[in-house]
Amino acid sequence: MLGAYEGKDLRYVGKVGTGFSRSTLASLFRAFRPLIRQTLPVVNPPREKNVTCLEPKLVAQIAYGEWTADGKLRQPVFLGLRDDKKPSEVVIPKRQP
Repeated sequence: MLGAYEGKDLRYVGKVGTGFSRSTLASLFRAFRPLIRQTLPVVNPPREKNVTCLEPKLVAQIAYGEWTADGKLRQPVFLGLRDDKKPSEVVIPKRQP
C-alpha cells in the first residue's frame, strides 16, 4: 500500500503489486519488520482486510501511468527504495484546473 502527503495528512494513493523480484521481496521484508504498527497511518484508509501497517519512514520510487480521478495511482510499478528523500517530501501533486 502506498501513501503520499497532502499538507500534513498522509493519504492512501493505491497499492503496488508488480516490479518485485524474489531478492527484492526478501530485502523489503527485512526492512519492513521493525516498522510494523497496529493502525493505518493514512487519513483515508482503504477497505482492505488483513493489512500489515508500517510507520511511514521509507520512500519507494514508483512508476505509474497516471493519477485517477479519485486520487489513486494507475498501473503502479515498484522501482526500488530511495534513501535520498524523506517521507515528508513525497507529496500528492496539485491538480490542474
